[in-house]
Amino acid sequence: NSIDVSFDDGTYIYVKKMLTDNSAARNQIGANFNADTEDFSFGIGYGMEYRKGTTRLQGFYGYQGFVGMIYEDEFTTLMRPGVFIGCEYFILPKIALGAEYSYGPTLSISEQIDFLLDGHTGLLRMNFYF
Repeated sequence: NSIDVSFDDGTYIYVKKMLTDNSAARNQIGANFNADTEDFSFGIGYGMEYRKGTTRLQGFYGYQGFVGMIYEDEFTTLMRPGVFIGCEYFILPKIALGAEYSYGPTLSISEQIDFLLDGHTGLLRMNFYF
């Protein structure tokens, strides 16, 4: 019995642009290709983040949307609007460790249309602010 451990489906780049001291525009773009199965996926996302707190520990919340395409024997289009909540702890002035959870519907369109309401992801990450 083998154990398959996967931390992410592909490589995604997340970029935040701070608009004010307490708000930011969030963008994401990425893709994944599996050479063994010839499956691939790609997508883009956008959202707004609002921050609370001025100490090392800060909370944030907001909304986001994601549109993507997956190919696994057939093409599937995904649309994922959602809300998120999380926190960051600044270990240094410009470096933070954080966690985030998002929730919302997923609309999947291929030969059939599926609608699912669930949590999308729980993320643990390290952020660098410039």
